[in-house]
Amino acid sequence: MKTLLDKTKGDRWIWLIIILLSMISILTVYSATSTLAFKRGMGVEELLLTKHVIFVLIGIVMIYIAHLLDYRYYAGISKILMVITIPLLIYTLIFGANVNEASRWVKIPIIGLTFQTSDLAKLALITFLARMLTKKQENIKDVKRAFIPIMGSVCVVFALIAWANMSTALMLFGVSMLLLIMGRISIKQIALVGLGGLILLMFVLFLGPRRNLYKTRINTYLHPELANSDKTFQSDHSKIALASGGFFGKGPGNSIEKNYLP
Repeated sequence: MKTLLDKTKGDRWIWLIIILLSMISILTVYSATSTLAFKRGMGVEELLLTKHVIFVLIGIVMIYIAHLLDYRYYAGISKILMVITIPLLIYTLIFGANVNEASRWVKIPIIGLTFQTSDLAKLALITFLARMLTKKQENIKDVKRAFIPIMGSVCVVFALIAWANMSTALMLFGVSMLLLIMGRISIKQIALVGLGGLILLMFVLFLGPRRNLYKTRINTYLHPELANSDKTFQSDHSKIALASGGFFGKGPGNSIEKNYLP
């Protein structure tokens, strides 16, 4: 154990957070799958829990291997990731699996698994931004040589993701803005980008393919008493779960509202 810790680089607190979150995820899956065991029969709960634990262990091993590599290696592949990501996002919008009026998923041939291309876009954009901000530090205040090339990548990825997945796009846009601040981009330029992002957001909200869904959600939030109970079923039971659980919750396996949520 001591030998493994000696070979572990980086901040020990980050490793502690990773392990802690992994353990919490296992408890969460154990608690959530008890309903499936009741509906589908015994054995399902253990199967899903075992599958999740295997994925968690594989993920930790991959994190460990990744942290051994020189960080400059990731800077080198960030351009390749961006070149792959943008066509993938376009492909997803056109040919992706449609779920809840949104094309977010792409099916991998042969193995039959699906994945969200926005997950790859997160990794690609953040590493690419970090690389660009480092590379352009000497000319970081130059609009043509630094600001426009950097913001071009942010705007393209944000627009492609926002068309089908607004929440992910907003989160990624926020992280990008933080990186720009850390990278010493002018606050005035960042404010200009924020204004542009707001205009793009309004465009997607009112003219995008999911505009009816967004309109319904806004109306439901502003006038919950007029909302259809079927439309608010999941959110209502989520609120009941939060209220009945209190600060510490009911504990693993003791939750009640999971039996009502789809």
